[in-house]
Amino acid sequence: MPERIPPLTDTWILSNSVSVLMIAALLVAGRLLGEVGRRRLIAAVGAAMLARWVLIHPYLQWLGLWRVETSLPLHMSTLGCLFAGLSVFTGSRILFEMALCWGVTGGLQALLTPVLPHGNHGFLIVDYFFAHAMVIGVPLYLVFVEGRRPRTWAGARVWLATQPIVLALFSLNVQLGSNYMYLNRPPPVKNPLIVGDWPWYVLAFEVLAFTQWTLLTGLIRWLVRRRAG
Repeated sequence: MPERIPPLTDTWILSNSVSVLMIAALLVAGRLLGEVGRRRLIAAVGAAMLARWVLIHPYLQWLGLWRVETSLPLHMSTLGCLFAGLSVFTGSRILFEMALCWGVTGGLQALLTPVLPHGNHGFLIVDYFFAHAMVIGVPLYLVFVEGRRPRTWAGARVWLATQPIVLALFSLNVQLGSNYMYLNRPPPVKNPLIVGDWPWYVLAFEVLAFTQWTLLTGLIRWLVRRRAG
């Protein structure tokens, strides 16, 4: 049963404070370590994200919570974990750009309005906030520590690359009765960004995603140029 953590409750404040500290610790450690240490650090975090993407499923099975309608790793943040983990070990620019756009915007939204899809049993609350902190932290590490940067019009490229995924997941949701990426029903949270019912909120999400990703990648490129002098 999904469990929503209301904003500004003690659990919300503690969990998000720890998440911010994890992101900051990753970036600061990356700046302080030598080249070998930096690469070992991000490789360990990337491997942990990929391992988490796989190992969460036997854990859910063990808890008796795994359901095809809710447990496939097909939400934006879980796919962002995959993109972030893969971008650590590959030179793929589109994977890095998707990790950056999906991870930073989707992860931030998930931290601000957390919904634990399987409840807060055991390790699940730790997993939720670790995954969403690192889906933000890893692409920022790749930018500000490893020196990667998005290409011109990266936000638009990511938006275009997202559309086939959206269509495929919408069709899968229809077949399974699921709601991955909240494409078939609004998410169960109070959020001013959710405009109307289906399909209007999806169209609003599309416009918002294009705008956010274009602004984010433009800001990152500006910051990188400014640091370079």
